[in-house]
Amino acid sequence: LKLEEFLRPSKAVQFACLSDSFPQANSTGTVVGFGDTVPGANTGSEILQQVNLTIYPDEFCTNVSPTTRKNWSIQLCSGDLSGARDTCQG
Repeated sequence: LKLEEFLRPSKAVQFACLSDSFPQANSTGTVVGFGDTVPGANTGSEILQQVNLTIYPDEFCTNVSPTTRKNWSIQLCSGDLSGARDTCQG
């Protein structure tokens, strides 16, 4: 991750540790971001959102969205089987 300009930490902006290893399958991961909270709104959130999702073995997601190309060396298979939580609408 490379920024175009210097970023000064503040109460609203903090650095995050990024790891070069992936979490283990069947563990819980936390996703954070300022994405949409209402489907189709395309407005984003002014408040940092977070959601906990289960990390699944890669083969579990192979047939999910079959037309979407997947690269398990840089992507994670995660989600909520009930469909109540996701990274699109936190």
